[in-house]
Amino acid sequence: MAKNIGVDAAVLAGLQKDMMSKLLGGNMTVEQIKWFQNQSKETREGLVQGNLVVSKRPQNKYLLRLYEDKEILVGATTGEETIADASDLFPGFLDSDFKNWETNKPSNVATEPAPATVFEMYEKSGTFRQIFGSLGNIDDLCWEQGQILNFVREHSDKLHPKNWATFLPFKVKEIEEPFVAFVIRDAGELKAVVYRFGDVYVWDAWRCRRVVVPQLES
Repeated sequence: MAKNIGVDAAVLAGLQKDMMSKLLGGNMTVEQIKWFQNQSKETREGLVQGNLVVSKRPQNKYLLRLYEDKEILVGATTGEETIADASDLFPGFLDSDFKNWETNKPSNVATEPAPATVFEMYEKSGTFRQIFGSLGNIDDLCWEQGQILNFVREHSDKLHPKNWATFLPFKVKEIEEPFVAFVIRDAGELKAVVYRFGDVYVWDAWRCRRVVVPQLES
């Protein structure tokens, strides 16, 4: 029997019929279909075959949690590193605004190993305030800059696999407004851009950008 993305044709036909029924019934959106299309081949096959563990329902309309069955631990830091000085980690591009906006101030606050949670934009587009606000208070969601660097070093496989961004929020001492690091792998090289948390740009959900925050207490 002919196969497509590793699934029997009869099974695929059933999925297509179910998808159309859900679209017509309002139980599935076009954004969700775009989200599925933007996954890697391995992720799509895992979702269809039931071999990939993700939330059965999205955490909220903005974000879907990934890797629920895995512990993602970010290594300890000394509080001395800043993203602005990590050009060796981001050979593809390092945004000069990391320095222009004075984020190159070490916190000098050491951190213990910390668990991380990875989400992916799923259905609803939004600004940073809306996206991160769907998870809680931004002050509880920010990393130390060294933790962001360690996540990229230690868990680069958890960055978005299809050249879309991964967002990691952080704070800088003596600056009230948080920042968001925008990390992307492009043509095999890592790049980092910085945005202000209050930026009003609306990020499209269908591009499935990822969000990485400290694991929150249940």
